[in-house]
Amino acid sequence: MVITEYNMSDIDAMEGHEFEHFIAALLRQLGYQKVEVTRGSGDQGVDVLAEKDDIRYAVQCKCYTTDLGNTPIQEVNTGKMIYQCHVGVVVTNRYFTQSAREAARATGVLLWDRAKLEKMLAQVQGTSNIETLTQQSKASIVSWSGSPLLQRGAIALKDREWKKAVQFFDRVLNTDPENAEAYLGIVMAEAELSDIDEFMKFYGQYPHKLDEKNLNHVKEFARPELSAWFIEEDQRIEKLGKKRKNLIICLKRIKEKKEKELEREREEKHKETIVQLTSIRDSLKRLVSPILVSGSKHIVGLKADGTVVAAGDNQHGQCNVSDWRDIVAVACGQVHTVGLKANGTVVATGANRNKQCNVSEWKDIVAVVCSSFHTIGLKADGTVIITEESEYHVNYGHRDIPDWRDIMAVTCNNSLCSNEAIIGLKTDGTVIATSDENDKCNVSSWQDIVAVACGTSTVIGLKANGAVVITGDEDGEYDVSDWRNIVAVDCRHLPLGLKADGTVVGFNLKGKANWTDLVSIATGDFHNDTVGLKSDGTVVVEGADLMYDGNSNVSSWMDIVAVTVADNCIAGLKSNGSVVITGMKITRIGQRIGQIVHRDWCDILEWDLLNNLDALRKRQSKAKASLMAKAEAEHRQQTELRAKLKAEFTMKKSALKSERNALSTELASLRGLFTGKRRREIKERLVEISKEEWNLYRQENNHGE
Repeated sequence: MVITEYNMSDIDAMEGHEFEHFIAALLRQLGYQKVEVTRGSGDQGVDVLAEKDDIRYAVQCKCYTTDLGNTPIQEVNTGKMIYQCHVGVVVTNRYFTQSAREAARATGVLLWDRAKLEKMLAQVQGTSNIETLTQQSKASIVSWSGSPLLQRGAIALKDREWKKAVQFFDRVLNTDPENAEAYLGIVMAEAELSDIDEFMKFYGQYPHKLDEKNLNHVKEFARPELSAWFIEEDQRIEKLGKKRKNLIICLKRIKEKKEKELEREREEKHKETIVQLTSIRDSLKRLVSPILVSGSKHIVGLKADGTVVAAGDNQHGQCNVSDWRDIVAVACGQVHTVGLKANGTVVATGANRNKQCNVSEWKDIVAVVCSSFHTIGLKADGTVIITEESEYHVNYGHRDIPDWRDIMAVTCNNSLCSNEAIIGLKTDGTVIATSDENDKCNVSSWQDIVAVACGTSTVIGLKANGAVVITGDEDGEYDVSDWRNIVAVDCRHLPLGLKADGTVVGFNLKGKANWTDLVSIATGDFHNDTVGLKSDGTVVVEGADLMYDGNSNVSSWMDIVAVTVADNCIAGLKSNGSVVITGMKITRIGQRIGQIVHRDWCDILEWDLLNNLDALRKRQSKAKASLMAKAEAEHRQQTELRAKLKAEFTMKKSALKSERNALSTELASLRGLFTGKRRREIKERLVEISKEEWNLYRQENNHGE
């Protein structure tokens, strides 16, 4: 696509998909990297992905004939989180309504309107919009022909009827609150300037004497020609050393993105550590599975070379993973550990009383999770497999799981003190659940869900619009109806939500820790522990002060990129790949306080889990892609086979039907004493035809299943 050959008229004539590819090509010309157009359907409100200066942009493209409202802003704000981007952008060949601008200010989404698009296009084409526009005649800079009221206001200015002029321009703003000419007319009337020449001369000498509020509105909503003139004048005034009470930043709202970038650059200069940690955290998010997971009393780490390390309680052999190879994902139950291999098979070790380690026959698995008594696998074809229930636990209501379809993610609770629940998130945003108390997992009415968390007593769902739904809260203790702008949820023990601004909403937060600037959250199983990871790599903890002495045990932690909570500890993954841990805790037995337990976690200090994250991500992606392709090929083969068999059955049924009709007609026409033999033959054949048709019916139904 040759960008230099396009003008705005060409752009206006584009259809949606063509406009998306045009924007992608334009961004490449402007120096953006890793530019790609997302798939047409299910793009989560993001049409183009791009990166520049280590900042990832999620862009929604709208080629419309009318101005845009706030719906695209809400969509791309959610989409940027799903695609793990830093900035959301809406670009259009038109302009944005006032409600859209307000939504953008609230969410931090950038708005690129027609004026911005013209400047980007001019930049690529090697011309300067500003230089060209400032050379135009003054008559073209301001046009009073937008409406009769504007014209009458301009006439009142010429007649020096200042109050009358203000009235006309106010009437324009009542119906068009973003009309720059009307604001300019008010500024001129209050300064008693009758025409644009007088205004330009006055602005050049006494800009501080003009109505600053209305003047800012002029610059905010001005057409490109007038914007260019203000830019040139402000530059000239600055060069002459004119001191002003407030230096005007031209087109402040139009250039909102630039100001945020400058602010971000200033912050990055003072917080280089944050940038480095963010990069590592982003790499971790792109992985199919976390590389640091925990069970009840043991910690497991996945290394980039496909091997696995484990430490902690090994009473049931749950840490016997030293001989595992080619692993791309790990998961932990209370007392067992599971590893997913690149070829889609699964290995497991640890307690097997409930048959949770019977996974040797599994294949085509793309994700694994563990509950207290089961191991669950998500297959490439969107179905789910679960280990069989043992004689000790046979009432978990999981018999319907093999019938689940179109599942994209599975989660479950992992607590010995709760009723086991398994939750499936479907590709259409609905949720399916199973447990021995189904009324506590009533999720059948949920819609537009993008993430699910399952706790000891509740299930919480994150919606695409940042709202939250919850089930299992029988006593109404956890009201989440007013939660907004949520980007992550957890309810391992108590419901917890991470907001887009880095703050936290939840329950049992006593205010002892500074819950701001957070990038991830986690809760513990039994003791109301709430753990937050901050963008600067520090960690805050609240909850069971008796267990962890507040957050003092983690106050010295630095450079942390991930945290996990086990029954006996909090573990933090550092940016150098090592692990730090709080390994001392007072345990409870019933209502009695037990002794202090010291566990040997020394092996963890030798771990290096971040030696090659890119290699691990490539191995995971390759393994999943291979399994998905295999599932797709098998599905295609089955579809073709069913179609072939159906055609064969149809032909056979048609032939039998024709034969039956012909014989029935012949039988009806037979007369006389010497037709008895033929009658018997026909009747016998009709009976055979009925049997053959019944057999075909059964075979067809069996193949259909």
